[in-house]
Amino acid sequence: ELELPHLATLRDVTRLMRAQAMIDLDAGRKRQAAEMLAAVYRIGEHIKNDKILISSLVGAAIARGGDREVGWAMDRGAFEAGESAMLLGALNDYSPVDPFGIGESVAMEREVAINWLDSRFHDDDGELMAREMAESLGFDGEVSEDIVSMDEEQFRADLSAYDAAMDDIVEAYALDDPEAAKLILQQIGEAV
Repeated sequence: ELELPHLATLRDVTRLMRAQAMIDLDAGRKRQAAEMLAAVYRIGEHIKNDKILISSLVGAAIARGGDREVGWAMDRGAFEAGESAMLLGALNDYSPVDPFGIGESVAMEREVAINWLDSRFHDDDGELMAREMAESLGFDGEVSEDIVSMDEEQFRADLSAYDAAMDDIVEAYALDDPEAAKLILQQIGEAV
């Protein structure tokens, strides 16, 4: 139910910015190209402030797009020290632990989802809402019926299990050790 029209626009704008940077490089305007690519990195980093998972993922995609052009230019020695420092400055804005704010986004998604589920399925129309949601997600008859037939106790237990799993994900993204984080996320995935 949440529309985020700015994300598609930002992706389109940063594609154009990357194209302009390549035009600038071709024309020998190294500084303008580096400024444009640094701005792409800053946009990718800034989007995480939405604290919404899709925003964090779009921010990562935008930054990866910038990486392609920067990598191409660096491989050809297109930037001098000043331009390289400008790009490094933009990259230094990223957190080394969770550069796209995935952990914070998951924490916000958890909070929003729990509140939304509780408000939508904890009233007189809860069964109807559950049935519509199960059908819209394409769950088969048995899974759909399991969702619709949940009593209050089962609903609360499942909501609590979801909360705990999301909390574990948030904690994994906060770890300084990426290998330990990947292992925890893998274990969570297998458990789910």
